[in-house]
Amino acid sequence: MRSPAHSNSYILFRKGNQPDPAQALPYDKAAPLFLKGVASDPELKLFDTETRLTYTASDVDAVKVAYLTQVPPNALVIRSHDGASVTRIADLSAALDTLAQTKQGGLYVPKEDMWLIRPPEENPDHEQQVEDFKQAIADLGLAQPPETQSHAGMPMETYPVEARESSDIEILPGLSGDKVLEATIGYLQNANPVTLVVLGGLAGMVAYKSMGLKGVVGLVLATLALKRYLKMGHKVVLDQRLDLVARGIQDGIPVNKNGVIDPEFLDALRHFPAGDNRIAARQINAAVRARQWENNPIKIDPGSYKLQSFEETVSQVMDGDTLCGSRGRYRLIGVDTPDVDHNNSSHSHARAQKAWARLQKLIPPGSQVRVEVASNQPALYGRLPCYVYTKHEQGQEVCVNKLLIEEGLARVTNFQPYHPKLQAFVEASLSAIANRKGLWNAVHNPKPQPKLFFLESEKMPEPDGIQRLSLSLS
Repeated sequence: MRSPAHSNSYILFRKGNQPDPAQALPYDKAAPLFLKGVASDPELKLFDTETRLTYTASDVDAVKVAYLTQVPPNALVIRSHDGASVTRIADLSAALDTLAQTKQGGLYVPKEDMWLIRPPEENPDHEQQVEDFKQAIADLGLAQPPETQSHAGMPMETYPVEARESSDIEILPGLSGDKVLEATIGYLQNANPVTLVVLGGLAGMVAYKSMGLKGVVGLVLATLALKRYLKMGHKVVLDQRLDLVARGIQDGIPVNKNGVIDPEFLDALRHFPAGDNRIAARQINAAVRARQWENNPIKIDPGSYKLQSFEETVSQVMDGDTLCGSRGRYRLIGVDTPDVDHNNSSHSHARAQKAWARLQKLIPPGSQVRVEVASNQPALYGRLPCYVYTKHEQGQEVCVNKLLIEEGLARVTNFQPYHPKLQAFVEASLSAIANRKGLWNAVHNPKPQPKLFFLESEKMPEPDGIQRLSLSLS
């Protein structure tokens, strides 16, 4: 029997036609034909007869990564745009690291005359594709496919796989590997993402044991298809956030007749991706453009924030939005900066260090400031919510909270109830994004990786020496 990886299980066909079993090919033959053909014929499709899944032009990256499981590293090269430079690959991960660092050349399969990653001269997405490949390969544990080697009864270009019919392998009496794989696929179709993460590794081992590399290829493709749909969901979320903020810059803050800010707009502003998103030139989606967008005054409950003003001496600046004084610890109202790792500052994000350094410069230890503490708001983690005021270079008093937002070093937070300066803070944030200040300039590229869920943590030393850790999921 031939290696399962070379079984005729994949069929090429075009939209409007049906897969013809007589045209079935092994994956290592079908995948290159699909990848080369779909570049000029976007209606070309690839059908997997085992899983009954169909892959289209939008699945090209998934098919490429799965193809990497079928070729040894020495079948790939790093090739320059003009072909003058060709470097053989011994380790795929190292090769991708080289492409990421040098930003020169692409990943090429000489035997198939096919690019897996085109060079940057003809590929504006070169950098992102390299990062996507690195991440996918790391996630799927494919960093080092087996080397080409001779195995008894097998050609040089196949992988050594135990040559037994999968139906002969019984994990338990009466329970064959094929049955386990079929049950696994059926269960995964209805499983939630957490379950998929837990069971994915077990399913992969069962697939390999029962079906060899053919089973692994099927699982890889199914997993990558799921990741593609999640990535599409991420892109939808990101695009909507970009569109909502872009419209806010153009048409003002969306506030309904009851004085309530559009919560999706506030969420978009709160989680707006760092980097130069070229928001000024963005073409806003028609659905966002069609949304009701009133510019009414924001309704602030005068009793929600009872502010008590007093002078304070700064003793320590903990991070970009937290400080200590002679009367206690304080948290800046309405702003959020990345947290600083106090155990190892080198592990802190560059944006956290920059915001922290700026706040230390504005209110260094020993300086006198005026604080307005919201006495009727909760002191989360022992930090009093407050506005902090200091004397600017020209001598006038400035609100430190707002200044950090104006300089693009902090994000606005959208906690309820609305605080008295929310409108000014939102306007300052929109201005900083529009003018590409701080977090919103090209220094913080590469491209943002949007997420559907955000896990935020805070680790702060208390006066009693205890480390307190808080986590929030939004």
